[in-house]
Amino acid sequence: MRRIAILSVACGSFLAAPSIAQGHSNEPRTAVIFDDVGACALTVDRSEDPTLAMTYSIAMEDLPNPDHDLPDAKTHQFIAVCRSWSTREPPPRYLAVDDLQRSINIGYEEPAALEDPESTFETSIVWEGCWRRITADDARLPLTPEAALDGVVWDTTEVEPTAWFPVGHTFDPPWNVWKRAPYAVRVEDDLVTPTEPPVVVVPDLPKVVEHDESIVLSPCVAARGPVSVALRYATTAEPSGWKVIETTSVDADDPSVTFEFSAPEESWGQALLISVAIVDGDEREAVGYPRNEMIVLAGPPDTPENPFPEPVAKGEASGCNLTSRAPSPLALVWILSPLACLRRRRNEER
Repeated sequence: MRRIAILSVACGSFLAAPSIAQGHSNEPRTAVIFDDVGACALTVDRSEDPTLAMTYSIAMEDLPNPDHDLPDAKTHQFIAVCRSWSTREPPPRYLAVDDLQRSINIGYEEPAALEDPESTFETSIVWEGCWRRITADDARLPLTPEAALDGVVWDTTEVEPTAWFPVGHTFDPPWNVWKRAPYAVRVEDDLVTPTEPPVVVVPDLPKVVEHDESIVLSPCVAARGPVSVALRYATTAEPSGWKVIETTSVDADDPSVTFEFSAPEESWGQALLISVAIVDGDEREAVGYPRNEMIVLAGPPDTPENPFPEPVAKGEASGCNLTSRAPSPLALVWILSPLACLRRRRNEER
């Protein structure tokens, strides 16, 4: 049987930028690319050295356009956040109120944006106490490969001892970009009695999968054992309605875990959201999210291979084969279509 994959487009809810910025807002943004460190978490022992050197890259040069950009547009800096986030619940688009105000001044944003506390990290209620600057706003660097050669050094002296996620911030109004590192940073005051906050990092997902395709996901877990691990999903129709696909338990000495699953039927033809929730041996919780979501192709329609199946004999009467099967709806359409066309032609000839 020929299988036809049907893709229905899942539409998200986006804030509309003012019309003056529409052309610029459609341009692709250049994001920071953190180097993979091969671990869930790096550890900073502040009793030895409170600084951490991180390496990253910029894929291509992306310089501001003086005709419509702010003077410091198309630059990047770094912050740290205390948790990861779902793609459907992203951080504020702006870091500072001053950034938002300057975007309003040139017509990239509406003045009403200042009334929404979730427009900036500085005023956010959702992210209050959960973020810190790594580099200063006035020390933003251009989006060039050369600017990334020296990496970035984070001085953790003033931050709380917990797990933090480094984030690269591309300042390019009206659509600024946040790119999370593929690891966390555990800040400890003393490794003799470490706090070891639980960390779970979920790798990026395939962009598109078939509805019946097998998906293998190996989240990275760093936590005191035993650790309870739950693989969860949600759909774009209900992005906050997380449901458990599978749960397992791992030891701290061997925290490796792999899930193999297929997209739940209710996600077919939509974007599938994934998260992994863990609870460590001290009953502390953490949740990890991938940095992208998957489009799940819908299943094929129930189309028979042959719309005119051979009748199955149930008995004989006057030399006729009898069957209890009624013709399928598709077969009726096939039979009646020529009659409909003939009737239409005759009407046109009158």
